[in-house]
Amino acid sequence: MEILIVDDNLESSRHLENIINSIGYNATLAINGKEALEKLRSNKFDLIISDILMPEMDGFQLLKTV
Repeated sequence: MEILIVDDNLESSRHLENIINSIGYNATLAINGKEALEKLRSNKFDLIISDILMPEMDGFQLLKTV
């Protein structure tokens, strides 16, 4: 399973990434909605875990766009 984690808090993102990878899934990080959209254009994800309050493009804008 491919999971995209979208959060501007790198410490939280890395912690969640380690948990997800430890149970056998693959996690990819993005720091905001804009970067997440770029990753979504070039990769296929089964699940997106997103923060709401982020710079450049927040989680609500990301959700509307996806």
